[in-house]
Amino acid sequence: MRGEIEALTAEIERLSKENQYLKDENYVIQKQVEAEQGKVAEMVVVNTELTKQVAVGSRIFFKALGRIAAQRCPYLVTLKRLTKSASWRKLM
Repeated sequence: MRGEIEALTAEIERLSKENQYLKDENYVIQKQVEAEQGKVAEMVVVNTELTKQVAVGSRIFFKALGRIAAQRCPYLVTLKRLTKSASWRKLM
C-alpha cells in the first residue's frame, strides 16, 4: 500500500511538473501569437495605405496619358466620347 502511495505521489508530482511546463510553453506561444497579430495589423494598415497611393498614382498616370493621347491623336478623344454616348450604345 505504501509503495502504491509513493508511486502515485511521484506520478502526481511528474504530472504537475509537466502541466506547469505546458502552461509556461502555452504562455510563451500565446505571447508570440499576440506579437504576430500585431505585426499583421501593422501590415494591413501599410497595405491599405499603399493601395490608396497606387490608386491615386494610377489616376494621375491615366489622366496624364489621356492628355498626351488627346494632344497626339485627337481622333481617340472623339472615339472615346462617341463610345460613351447614348446613340453609340443603341447601335451596339
